[in-house]
Amino acid sequence: VGDVNRGIEIDETKGVFQQLSHTVEKEELKEEADRMPELKSLEENKYFDEEMLVVYYITNLIMLNKNSDALKGINEYMKKLEISKICLANLYKANAILCMISKETRNPAKAIDLFQKSLSRYTDLDIKKGQAICNFGIAKIYHEYWSELLESGDVSDCEK
Repeated sequence: VGDVNRGIEIDETKGVFQQLSHTVEKEELKEEADRMPELKSLEENKYFDEEMLVVYYITNLIMLNKNSDALKGINEYMKKLEISKICLANLYKANAILCMISKETRNPAKAIDLFQKSLSRYTDLDIKKGQAICNFGIAKIYHEYWSELLESGDVSDCEK
């Protein structure tokens, strides 16, 4: 019975994944690439479509509260040798969010580190929305976990 229920959950996840994958139009991606010269090379990247689908799939898993599956997906995809900066930034950001919200993997200091890695990639690509999300995530962690970070020594002297 557990396998049957798991099969239903997987089918529901795939359905949501397919719905979201259709919402990103190729024209939108091309407009974004035209706006940012750094992304033009991504259009030629044979992995770009796959990377976008992986990021959307992981995002959907997080939205469906399937955090352990999302973390497995992130870890598996990060093993690939060739990953674009934008995909890497998105995976770091998703992992940081998991470190914020998941009971099993909650680690505010690690989330800050992952947001900073993601922020660095978004800055290199000059993607302002990504930078804003990462800065907001870092601020949110400091706001919620300040005393915990101080006690653990995970806040540097300049941040105090």
